[in-house]
Amino acid sequence: MTDLEQEAAWRTEFEADGERAVLDTICHGPGIYPDPKRSFALRWLREEKLSGRAKNRRCAPTSAAHFGQRLPQWSQGLLVCW
Repeated sequence: MTDLEQEAAWRTEFEADGERAVLDTICHGPGIYPDPKRSFALRWLREEKLSGRAKNRRCAPTSAAHFGQRLPQWSQGLLVCW
């Protein structure tokens, strides 16, 4: 399977799971997604945010104050949805 085919399969999986499930998977352990899939998941979440599809959900930008702690660098600009 080529990289483009693999990413298309991941995109389909993420769309079926939804943003919240993908974000939860990323945030709750580095070993849940292998690194290439995790990197693509972060890219996919950014695309969802930029495309406006996230506007229909209750979302807020991540912030250290919201969580009361310092957030990892990769999380800047992601959405927290509930």
